[in-house]
Amino acid sequence: MGIRRVERDRSRMAYTISEAAELAGTSVSRIQKAIHGSEAATGLPTLRARRLGRRYAILAKDLEAWLESLPEA
Repeated sequence: MGIRRVERDRSRMAYTISEAAELAGTSVSRIQKAIHGSEAATGLPTLRARRLGRRYAILAKDLEAWLESLPEA
């Protein structure tokens, strides 16, 4: 299995956790921590996600807002 390149598709409204991680340039576990953990516990701002059965959907606008809320380097 190779790494799949995910490019921001402006027509898509939501992404899976793995797609969001690829787009953000971070790990799946970091995205999961941002969804499930509190900011005080993880040091990351909370990332909003929606449940679709057993899966999570991260709206494109929520991913962008989360990235904008991260501290500047």
